[in-house]
Amino acid sequence: LQTMRSVGLDIEHRTTQASFLKYDDILAPHERKDPPIDNSDWLRLWVMKEAVLKAQGIGLHGKLKCIETGSTFTQGWRDVRGTDLRVTSNRLPNGHYFGVATGKLSCNDTKLIVRRYRF
Repeated sequence: LQTMRSVGLDIEHRTTQASFLKYDDILAPHERKDPPIDNSDWLRLWVMKEAVLKAQGIGLHGKLKCIETGSTFTQGWRDVRGTDLRVTSNRLPNGHYFGVATGKLSCNDTKLIVRRYRF
């Protein structure tokens, strides 16, 4: 028996300018304490939040500022406050940034492995 989980994925190229993002439209109140400083930090935050919305089946119709992923400086998986999801982001060697959101794993589940592929 295999348990089904929601999964959301977003990928953006590093040349995508995050300057169109408005501070108040994307940052949750807690994230404003440690805001992203450069374009790569903004892109990591963006792909994580969009991945969460996709895992919830909402897409960009949801409000990004309602999703709290924590600091973009934290590496690895983190829980998304107020949901049963966790999220991570990273940069691929070719310059793409990706975010993945999935349901939390129980102690009986196998590890979720994100493999690197060349594009």
